[in-house]
Amino acid sequence: MALAGDKFFKQSWAKFLVSLLILIFFFLPGYHAGAHASLVQASPDANSQLSKAPAKIKLTFNERLQKELYWIKLYDQKGRPVSQETTHMSKDQTTLTLKVPKLNKGTYTVSYHIISADGHPVESSYLFSVGHVKMNESAATTASQDQHQHESISNALLRAFYYFLLLSLTGWTFWRLVTRRRDFPIHEKASAWFKYIQGFFALAAISLGFVQLMSAADSLSLTSIGHTLFYTSFGISVLMLFFLAVTAICLRQLAWFDAAWIIIAVIYEGFNGHALSFKPAAINVILDIIHLFAASIWIGGLLLIITHWRKEQLKDFVPLFSKAAFISLIVLVVSGVWTTINFLPSLTDLFVTTWGILLLIKTGCVVLVFVVGALLKAQLKKRDSKGFRHWFKYDFSLMVIIVIIVGALTYSNPLLQNEPFKLHSNRNQLNMTAMITPRNPGVDNTFTVTVKTKHHLQYVQLYLKHFGNTDIPKVRVPLKGKKTNGIYTYQAQGSYLSVPGNWTVEIRIMNENDDETVWDKQMKVYQVSQ
Repeated sequence: MALAGDKFFKQSWAKFLVSLLILIFFFLPGYHAGAHASLVQASPDANSQLSKAPAKIKLTFNERLQKELYWIKLYDQKGRPVSQETTHMSKDQTTLTLKVPKLNKGTYTVSYHIISADGHPVESSYLFSVGHVKMNESAATTASQDQHQHESISNALLRAFYYFLLLSLTGWTFWRLVTRRRDFPIHEKASAWFKYIQGFFALAAISLGFVQLMSAADSLSLTSIGHTLFYTSFGISVLMLFFLAVTAICLRQLAWFDAAWIIIAVIYEGFNGHALSFKPAAINVILDIIHLFAASIWIGGLLLIITHWRKEQLKDFVPLFSKAAFISLIVLVVSGVWTTINFLPSLTDLFVTTWGILLLIKTGCVVLVFVVGALLKAQLKKRDSKGFRHWFKYDFSLMVIIVIIVGALTYSNPLLQNEPFKLHSNRNQLNMTAMITPRNPGVDNTFTVTVKTKHHLQYVQLYLKHFGNTDIPKVRVPLKGKKTNGIYTYQAQGSYLSVPGNWTVEIRIMNENDDETVWDKQMKVYQVSQ
């Protein structure tokens, strides 16, 4: 079977570029990356108004944090630092605390910085006030940002480009080891394509390492960067990335070196993804390594075919690759499904998160790859070179789409993030606002009901009812309140949202005339930790 034709070669690379541009404009302009470690409980809470100053700041996260490069900083409304104390981490590495001095009346900003278990820096801030101070709502919204980490389009593109080059280089090197005694293809040792991949991978890896380093360091001083790089586990991870970049240039000189580089590369990436953030971490890391290696076999083989299309020896490689690609895709599906089950509390969450939707799109593309692979195999049996060329360009385009989606998946949070609950209503001469923050299960949430009315109130009650679990009775939240300047404020704090799921919030207010007004609203509380 002759696999030749400049026209096909040009068409395939046109497909590659078109697919890349479509994916960039379709996914990345609205790309929002959830923080890899999320704040599930804060004391004082975001946007809270306290009658007296807190003795400390306490932040609890949904997963174990790295032991280095964490801090809490407190600023007054003029941007001046308030506390000079050292931030402390709990033994289970999920909670940070900072002692604060006596605070005067005013608005304060809590800023925190952490490194999540998967090695990604997370930094955010929120406001709270002491005394009766009117907070600027727009400033509060901007400061808190719901504890999300926003990645720029350029960083997302860099991550996707890095993954594509990593898998390409690993896969190509693997196939060179497997076929080194078959002299495939002729003069492949001098291939310009491999040199391009080597060079661009080194550039992408070094760029990614510097971006991560700048986001993790306490400041841009050489002292801070040096300490981060050489005296923290995060810095060691960045140094490993630089090591991969430099040693990639030395590939295809010694077989044992190539094999060692492949092993180090996939193990390194296995320990630098979502796998470490979810239980069981050991199994997830192993699955991730297997998944990456299988993907590299498929991607590397596709690149070898398309970049050496006009070489006659390719006809001996294609049947070998066809069998290996089928096995690799099976491994990808099994490891991917297993990992997804470990990541998500419920598979229904796939349909409501960015991570889940991207994963479903990727799954659809993988299904199409199986279909196209079957058609390619049929063309091989028929020795139909024209039909093979026709379907191969679709296989290659699907590969490009899948790799870009994977790049986006690495910076998306598999778990849903709960937004604070808010209900506002003006009925029966009652201007009522109810809030539940942060609205996370199993932690102390703050329940607040504020009522502005001309009438005297006999009581304000708040009830919680869980749907789907008959063992959880209807809960009455013990609100305590007072009247200040004609406004009733009732508040309570506790872990009354004990489990995730669908809840109904019911609020009852009775005035001096025995007129009762009832509000009820449903909300869903998502699991935010494993």
